[in-house]
Amino acid sequence: MRIDDLKNFMSFFKSVQRTFCNLYKYARRGGVVYVSVNQSSSNEEFQNKVCVVTGGSRGLGLTLTKTFLNSGAKVVMIGSNLEALVCAKKEMKNDKLYYYHWDLTDLTDIPCRLKDICKLVGKNIDVWVNNAAYVTNKNCLEGASVFEKTIEVNLKSLLYVSISVAEYYKMNSIYGKIINISSLNSVQGSLSPYGISKCGVNYITQGLAKQYIDNHIIVNGIAPGYIPTGINQMDIYSNAYNELQRNHRYVLPEEIAELVLFLASDKANSIVGQTIFCDGGTTLV
Repeated sequence: MRIDDLKNFMSFFKSVQRTFCNLYKYARRGGVVYVSVNQSSSNEEFQNKVCVVTGGSRGLGLTLTKTFLNSGAKVVMIGSNLEALVCAKKEMKNDKLYYYHWDLTDLTDIPCRLKDICKLVGKNIDVWVNNAAYVTNKNCLEGASVFEKTIEVNLKSLLYVSISVAEYYKMNSIYGKIINISSLNSVQGSLSPYGISKCGVNYITQGLAKQYIDNHIIVNGIAPGYIPTGINQMDIYSNAYNELQRNHRYVLPEEIAELVLFLASDKANSIVGQTIFCDGGTTLV
């Protein structure tokens, strides 16, 4: 057997194996849901804009980064993992993509960091997306250290970075946007540090919106439902079934990205201080 024939056979065998594994998982989960998202094509509105995405090199943040790039914006990924930032930059090979290495728990001299970002792209910032978060399944009964770390990353950093961004917009007369990524856990009362922090994010979103709307600075939030990650080894595009959501399927990262794109656009200028839940109706009373 030739090498090429062997490679083709192995590829076919793996495909069949994956299919049977998925069928087994689908049977156990109790359903199959197929879903896809047609994302927006290039939008002239973003051609001259600079959009910053914290946690922008991985997971949902990477999808947000790609969506803004596809819409013509200059995009800056912020992250604490330099290797992940460099890899994302190499993978996309887009001259409108930049990265800025920053552990957001370091709140020293934020205005100088914002100036550095502006110098990096050669323009003022127009849209800031607070996506970075520390995710944990632990609860407050397991000790204060997990709670303190979650609050520091998800709440304290988001608050003071957002204030600095809003003051930067105000000082430079920019009609800027700030979009906070919350979670459906923010309204599901529990002793989860993550849920508590995201509840605070919703509160901060309203507070910032009230504080800065007179300066034409618009702040909103999005609370996604369950989004698939690489951890569960699931092929979301073969089966998006999820029994935990009311519509019995996962939320796709692209769905959140399209909503972020809408809120970042001028089409959403009358939406102020809202946290929009994109969770398949899961948090409906």
